[in-house]
Amino acid sequence: MSKACITDLETGGTKPGCAIFSIGAVAIDLETGEIGDHFYVPIDINDSAKWGLLDPGTMIWWSKQSEQARNAIFEPPDTTMNLFDALEAFKKWFIRNNCETIWGNGATFDVSILEHFFIKFEIQIPWNFWHVRDLRTLQHLVGDSVKDDTPFEGIKHHALHDAYHEAQYASRMWQIAVNAIKQVQEYA
Repeated sequence: MSKACITDLETGGTKPGCAIFSIGAVAIDLETGEIGDHFYVPIDINDSAKWGLLDPGTMIWWSKQSEQARNAIFEPPDTTMNLFDALEAFKKWFIRNNCETIWGNGATFDVSILEHFFIKFEIQIPWNFWHVRDLRTLQHLVGDSVKDDTPFEGIKHHALHDAYHEAQYASRMWQIAVNAIKQVQEYA
């Protein structure tokens, strides 16, 4: 199987066009669970707000998150990028890691938000539209227990830490789903 990219964004809203605060991603072989390279870029908050919308409800939600999660967004290290450069860097990382599919945690969240800005900045989207996948759909098919039983390591609502966690349970769910399909095919 080709590599999958599990992507997580931290944002200032929940719809395409909202400000992106950070991009995290992990390359993984879902069949083996082998995690490859990762990508993480905090985005300059002023540049992000210049291009994207800030939803008041989401900003209130951020005020209630852990100090570590808030600091990663609102007091990031000096290594932040502007949004355009972050998208270019993510595109290069995606291609360099030979990712075929891209997974987001929601059919209309991570990937849709990224695609909105790729289009806005006229950057070629590095995946085909038919290779977009959704973790919540997989979770719905397999059940919540796999996600619930996967220990979280790191800071919740940190794009890279969330992407690692999602990659771990996505692989386990993928393997369960594939094995179930194989069993059904054997009895068909």
